[in-house]
Amino acid sequence: MQAKNSAIDKEDSLLTSRIAAFPFRDIRPMAASEIKNIEDASLLLGLTKSDITKRVYRRLGATAEPSK
Repeated sequence: MQAKNSAIDKEDSLLTSRIAAFPFRDIRPMAASEIKNIEDASLLLGLTKSDITKRVYRRLGATAEPSK
């Protein structure tokens, strides 16, 4: 919100619209998914139980080995 207000104050309509369109909802799951240790990810998100982190925020796909 602070970045958007700063862009509004500078009267930069292009930057304001780009900030408004940015999907901030994806930042927490991305951060939780990039950290290998589930307990560290829970600590980063401020959660006391790692099962919440695992169920809600972790978005890891299956890892496949190359065929050749």
